[in-house]
Amino acid sequence: MGSNAVIAEWLQSPIQYLTEDHAVERLHDFARRALDRKAVTWHYLSLLKRQQSRLQGPDGGVRIKRYFYVLRPALALRWMRLNNVAMPPMDMPKLRAGCELDAPTSEALTTLTAQKMAVQERAETTVTQPVLDALVAEEVASAESWLAATGRTDPRDLWREANTLHQEFSLG
Repeated sequence: MGSNAVIAEWLQSPIQYLTEDHAVERLHDFARRALDRKAVTWHYLSLLKRQQSRLQGPDGGVRIKRYFYVLRPALALRWMRLNNVAMPPMDMPKLRAGCELDAPTSEALTTLTAQKMAVQERAETTVTQPVLDALVAEEVASAESWLAATGRTDPRDLWREANTLHQEFSLG
C-alpha cells in the first residue's frame, strides 16, 4: 500500500473548512496505523532535496522561507526516526518538541523563525546557519541509510480496512 504523507498532513491541518468529527477521528486513527514509514520517509527526503535545489535566490542569497521548506522535512525525518512513527506533527512547536534538539540548534531555529517573521515573503539572507545545515545533512544521511536497510510490509489488511472506511463514509 502506498502511503500519502500529504493526506496525513491534511488531517492535522489547523485549517478545516468542513468537518465531520467522527469521520476525521476514524481517518486520523487509520492514517496513524496505515502510513508506511518508509514511503513517508521517501516523501520527506524527496521534498527536502527538491527544496534544497531551489534554496538560492536570484541574487545568490538564501531565501529564508525556502530554508524553512528544507528544515521542516528535516525535522519531520528526525521526528519519525526518534519516535519510530510515520506521522509527524504538522504543528512546528510539537514537531520541534519531539525532535530532541540541542540548545545551539534550537536557538538557531528560534532566531531564524524570528528573522522570517520580521521580513517580507521573498527576503534573503547571505548565509545559512551551520548548525541547521548540519541537522539537515545528518537527517538526510540517516534517512538514506535507514531506507537502504528497510524492507517492505504486507498491506492487505490495511487495504481491506481502507475499503471499509471508504464505503462507510462515501456510501453511508
